[in-house]
Amino acid sequence: MIPVMIGALVTMLQGFDALPFLTIGFPVAASCALIWTWISVRGAVCEIHIHEESVAVRSLFDAALPSGQLEWKRIIDVELDGKSASITLGLSSIRLHQKDWLEWPLILRSLESARVFE
Repeated sequence: MIPVMIGALVTMLQGFDALPFLTIGFPVAASCALIWTWISVRGAVCEIHIHEESVAVRSLFDAALPSGQLEWKRIIDVELDGKSASITLGLSSIRLHQKDWLEWPLILRSLESARVFE
């Protein structure tokens, strides 16, 4: 929204009509913000459920919905690289960052012990 507002200000200061700029710019900016938020909320992992050799992961969007069945997947691979971990679950892959999880060592130990192929 800030670029649209700055563009409208510059347009008005130069003596041009800013209304067409605003009527197109604000809906485009609002749509981009909505899409970016949708993608961010769908991709941010906030819950990890570990049971024997299976893991269920829920995003912020999934956790906000009324609780339903968890989708259990097998851990294929866990790759550690510094302060993050890349986890392959079935055919999908997720990345967990250490700064997002208070119980980081416990999560890593649980994921390593639940891995199918060792």
